[in-house]
Amino acid sequence: MIYISIVSHGHYEIIKKLGALSNLTKNSFVKIIIKDNLGEKSLEEFCYVNNITYLKNSVKKGFGKNNNEVFNTIAQNIKTDDFFVVMNPDVFIDANVLLEAVYECDKSNAYVATVNLYRDFDKKEYDNSIRKFPCVM
Repeated sequence: MIYISIVSHGHYEIIKKLGALSNLTKNSFVKIIIKDNLGEKSLEEFCYVNNITYLKNSVKKGFGKNNNEVFNTIAQNIKTDDFFVVMNPDVFIDANVLLEAVYECDKSNAYVATVNLYRDFDKKEYDNSIRKFPCVM
């Protein structure tokens, strides 16, 4: 199973426009969990229609705290061969690319990985928003 955690801070419109999540949920090997930091009713309805687990905050929290809470929600069900993906709501990915990334992680025994991001669907314009990678202390 591939679990995908997405934190929304008012991102319903872009999630809907991109269409990636509604396409990914058609695959039995993908389980999407959205943590809604603002409580958008339209996002909650979108999740219900698309079989996406919807978690709503009662108070606003940061990116890391929200993703940790999503992980804790699934921790009892996750198996050693499952994957947990933290994904921004403005990212488009299809099932084939997701499977390819997971395969590469599995093949190389990677516990933490990232992917190149692009600003266009032709994958020609890099998104250089990632400037430094964190280190493990």
